[in-house]
Amino acid sequence: DADLRWSLLTNLVSAGRLGSEAVDAELARDDTATGRRQAAHARAAQPTAQAKAAAWSAVLDDDALPNAMQTATIGGFQQTGQTELQVFIGGIEHHGKRDRTTCFRIGSTNRIIHLIKQQR
Repeated sequence: DADLRWSLLTNLVSAGRLGSEAVDAELARDDTATGRRQAAHARAAQPTAQAKAAAWSAVLDDDALPNAMQTATIGGFQQTGQTELQVFIGGIEHHGKRDRTTCFRIGSTNRIIHLIKQQR
């Protein structure tokens, strides 16, 4: 079943066991609206600075990104155990340092993105 495959794949990707090639292969198998959301989620879940920066940029800079894709990407960005990759993305630093918005907190990603977009 597609949901189970995406769940397993995303967990393996977020652990660094699989990468973009596996996401691309599953998306080719499940090229549906749900599959595209799951792929965005899995790509953002990758434990690399490049993946986190790409996810952050997609959500922050792409005004045409549909809400469902934005939500999927944010969900992938927020992964337990990846805090060190999340705390300095887009010029936002952790521990009280500020740049254009409030301190970064994992649970408030949606609010931060909304605030930054309002300031542009």
